[in-house]
Amino acid sequence: MQELLNSIKEWVESPDNEDGEVVDKSLGAYLQQITLLTDSDQKDADADTVKLMTIHAAKGLEFSCVFAGGLEEMLFPNALSINTREELEEERRLFYVVITRAKKNLWITYANARYRFGSLVQNEPSRFIDEIPDQYLDRSFAGGGSRNSGFSDSRMGSAFERMNRGFGGNNAQEAEKKYGPPPKKTGSVVSQIINPPVQKTVEHIPSKDFEPSDTSNLQAGQKVEHAKFGFGEVIKMEGAAHNPIATVKFEHNGEKKIMLNYAKLRILP
Repeated sequence: MQELLNSIKEWVESPDNEDGEVVDKSLGAYLQQITLLTDSDQKDADADTVKLMTIHAAKGLEFSCVFAGGLEEMLFPNALSINTREELEEERRLFYVVITRAKKNLWITYANARYRFGSLVQNEPSRFIDEIPDQYLDRSFAGGGSRNSGFSDSRMGSAFERMNRGFGGNNAQEAEKKYGPPPKKTGSVVSQIINPPVQKTVEHIPSKDFEPSDTSNLQAGQKVEHAKFGFGEVIKMEGAAHNPIATVKFEHNGEKKIMLNYAKLRILP
């Protein structure tokens, strides 16, 4: 449930495009964007395809090769789960699920830096990577000083045995009771993004003196110029202090919700 709430929160606070525009952030739109589909009727289950899915969607499935991205502190484990032991253990059990999805090879990656809330943040590798004994890791392919990690069954043996040794038998047994051992694959679940129809935008050529303004004190009633949507008037301000959203009525592009942390707006005199 917490992962679902985190996913919804991230979706609500993220812009729909690079211009900072917010189209529709209702629950219905979220459910339309992230739809779980089953391809259990697929005739060739072993075809060379790439399946993108969440950890929870992967429960009960096995794949020859698995790539797990985002193994960074404050991301996996999530920043909201490191304050209590119980929540951290739940994140650890999810990592157990990740490892046991791979029948042959597992690649674990993390980003040295990524943008969060409009700022570039330096990352530390997830503590879960350090909990894997070094003899089961192959860091030799990581270039540029990075620590992207991967391991395979040729050195690690049974994934369940490794979990019993590395994380402690109790945690592994609890996870196996909760999620069960990896069964024979009879089908798979994939996440599909359904893009809503895009309304045609009247392109705007920015003024020669266009320079993005400091919008920290932007208020309703002010006239603004957007680099893409043109001239308009702010009719409403909302959102959290760290992630303000302005509703702007543009002359040629109608009303749009704009995330000020991402948008390029010039406040007109």
